Amino acid sequence: LRALTFLVALALALGVLNNGKAAPGPLKYLYISFHGDGSATTPLPQYGVNQILRFDLLNLGDPAQPVLGKGSPTPPRMLRDMQVLKDGTLFVAQGLKFDSCILQYGPCDQDGVRQFQREYRSPILVHPYALTLQGDTLFASTQDSGTVVGFNLTESHDLLSSGDRINFNLHGAFRYRPGITYRGIANYQKCLYLSVTEMDVVAVICHLDRVSRRIPVRH
Repeated sequence: LRALTFLVALALALGVLNNGKAAPGPLKYLYISFHGDGSATTPLPQYGVNQILRFDLLNLGDPAQPVLGKGSPTPPRMLRDMQVLKDGTLFVAQGLKFDSCILQYGPCDQDGVRQFQREYRSPILVHPYALTLQGDTLFASTQDSGTVVGFNLTESHDLLSSGDRINFNLHGAFRYRPGITYRGIANYQKCLYLSVTEMDVVAVICHLDRVSRRIPVRH
């Protein structure tokens, strides 16, 4: 899909995406983030979509609707992975190399649109790819800075200028070197699972200062 379109990430919207409220029953919305072309505006469809679009799974014939409202310091561009909290908060990775950050949006309003709340940045958050949440920490894998960056969501200091939110770099064979790409990341039973593309492994990180084990996989 990525090679044919500008699609980067796909997220099924559980009940929490139903106007930001937990709701039992079947899935109602499908969220798709699009990579876009990195420009601030995309007037023509062939140049991509810098948005998250919402599809109504109960009415698939209806046009997809934009999710992200205005208000972010820079227009969202090259969007990638998403995370949605139970309170309806949405996080999405902005993968643009020279303007990399994690954008946070609030719950849906009555029209399904989310308003910008804040952004998370770090000097080594370059080209973020995937997101996962572990406790109060949001982790982002990066394609170009060779690390996993952690942001403590409970910190109250200036989120735009602080650089001390970098929780760890992977050590040993996983220390950054040219040609090593980190992609998917997930949290399971208090361990992080990190895809390392060129090494054909998933690194299991149960302690934030070292790799606990490696699972061989094919790219």
